[in-house]
Amino acid sequence: MPTIRDWRRERDMWVRVLESQTSEGLDTWNHRIREVSLTNERQLRTWLSDQGVTGYAQSLLVMERFGYPDFLLATADELIQKQYADRAHLRPIYDAIIIAAEHYGE
Repeated sequence: MPTIRDWRRERDMWVRVLESQTSEGLDTWNHRIREVSLTNERQLRTWLSDQGVTGYAQSLLVMERFGYPDFLLATADELIQKQYADRAHLRPIYDAIIIAAEHYGE
């Protein structure tokens, strides 16, 4: 069966972008952010821009500081369950697509 992916893979990519962009890891940046007195997302984004942190790397650090959206924390199964919770009649279509995709591998 094909692997149903969630957002963890994307988060891993964002961490690699941060390391590539800044030559510093996530733990180092989280420590720096804790040391500065920034109380909202706008202040943090401005400060990060001044530090040369932009794009995915900046978004990652904002989520690290202020919290991740629920969909980024959910497993693939949880995301699918929620997507079809109020439209159960469509779930068999999704399931049929997944079964058909098995023939093509990952």
